[in-house]
This record gives sequence, C-alpha cells and structure tokens, in this order.
Amino acid sequence: MKRLYLLFAILTFTSIIQSETFNCPSLDGYDIKNLTIPTFWQFELESSICIESTESPCHFYFTFCKFLPPVVNSTCFNSSVCQYSSEASLPLEIGHYVENPFIPKETNGFYAEFKGPRISHKGKLCNVSIKMEFDCNSDQPWIPSQESALAPFPIEYKLNSETCQVKISF
Repeated sequence: MKRLYLLFAILTFTSIIQSETFNCPSLDGYDIKNLTIPTFWQFELESSICIESTESPCHFYFTFCKFLPPVVNSTCFNSSVCQYSSEASLPLEIGHYVENPFIPKETNGFYAEFKGPRISHKGKLCNVSIKMEFDCNSDQPWIPSQESALAPFPIEYKLNSETCQVKISF
C-alpha cells in the first residue's frame, strides 16, 4: 500500500511540475505574452524537416516558459520542443526546457533557441537543436488559447542534416 501511495504522489508531483508556468522574462520592445499563454503551440511541415522521419506530415509541438504537458510529452520529459511524424513513432525531443529562450535580433524581431539531446542521425552522432525566428509580421497573428493553439504556418523552414539543427522562421 505504501508503494502505491508513493507512486501516486510521484505521478501527481510530476504532473503539477510539468503543467506549471514559470515567470517568463520580458523582452525589451516586444510583447511576448501571447506566446506564453497556450499550454503548447503546434504546426505541421513536410517530412523532410523531421529529424527522423520518412512520413508526412511532421508535427511540431512547442511551448515557452513551461514544460510540454504529459499528453504530448510522453518521451520528451522536461522539454519545450518535440516533433513526431506518425502515431506509430515516438516523439523526439529537439529542445530542452530553457528558462528564457528569447533573444533579440539585431534588426526587427527576435528568436528562441533550444538545444536538445545527442542522438544518432544517419549513422552519426549529433546534438539536436532548434532556432525559431520571429519577424514581426502583423499579417501573421499569434492567437493564443488556454490549451493547445495552432501556430501560424512558418514562412521558412529547413533542417541541416549535418548538425541536426532545425531553423524555422515565422
């Protein structure tokens, strides 16, 4: 009985921690509040952008200033960005949680950068990472909801297979 109670306590604590929103620092000159409201954002791209995939579409899930929820996060514990390509494949973490991922660009906009785990990709080891650039575009609003939200379709996206870096621009 003690083991069952301990297991329940651990699962409850883990769920509370993962859904907790941390204070997200402000970014001078930019209102990033809308980006931090949803439980997570999501969008789909062609399979060539997925790190380990031959199936389309490639699903991306990401969040800011909190962990992805357990529903999306079954294999991406303590992460902020995951991708998967089918119901049969496990999600792949491509971005660990970062307290403040936002960095201003030299010109208009800012970016968020996340580093992921070291994985085997196409026969060699590489460190997965993702850089999301946000160019201030009033024609592409980020409309938040309290749960998951659909991100605007990226205007540019690419995967560097040598470095396992994904770059996405909104």
